[in-house]
Amino acid sequence: MNKLWSQLLTAIDRRSLRERLLVLVAAIALIALVTDTLFIEPARKAYKADQARLLETRARVAGLEASVASLQAELAADPDAQTKARIAALEHALAQADSRLAEAIARFIPADRMHGVLRALITQTGGLQLQALRSLPPAALDGQADAPAQAAEADTPAIARIWKRGVELELRGSYPALLAYLRTVEQLPWLLNWDLLAIDGKDYPNAAFTLRLNTLSLDKEWIGV
Repeated sequence: MNKLWSQLLTAIDRRSLRERLLVLVAAIALIALVTDTLFIEPARKAYKADQARLLETRARVAGLEASVASLQAELAADPDAQTKARIAALEHALAQADSRLAEAIARFIPADRMHGVLRALITQTGGLQLQALRSLPPAALDGQADAPAQAAEADTPAIARIWKRGVELELRGSYPALLAYLRTVEQLPWLLNWDLLAIDGKDYPNAAFTLRLNTLSLDKEWIGV
């Protein structure tokens, strides 16, 4: 691929400045289309499907927790065997739902490993220089306020909040190196969502790339980064 890229650059260098600019614009558009088709869109679809299942499981956990809290209040007022049995059944269902929630979260790359994994892949694929790598502020997936604060106000159990945790990378290098990097990221055993891929090709034949990726986590704060 590097040989083909060198031949392509030689052919482009023989053309006029205007022709080179037109080729550059077309190349950037083509690369953006290829990366979206081969890497970004498939990853986004898988991410969104698992995100929907995660939200559904979280809603079930919240409903079960509310039911358990209600029955525990009922039991405190009138401790009978039937209420105890209902609480035991609900707590069993809640434990199963919590387990499914943990399994769903495990499909996403752990937030505290994102920096290290993405850095290591840059070294592994080669051809790219890391200019910057920063963590983005966490955002609740459902857009609501923190669960503990809501629970304190309503005197109800805290509901597990799912957080979107993102990073932004600024890279510099060749287009083939970027494609190789995206391919390697796409082959990771975890799910990642692509929020942004921006290309600045004014320094042709190299370019500046901005990537923004995110994962889902039950932890709001960055740990071990």
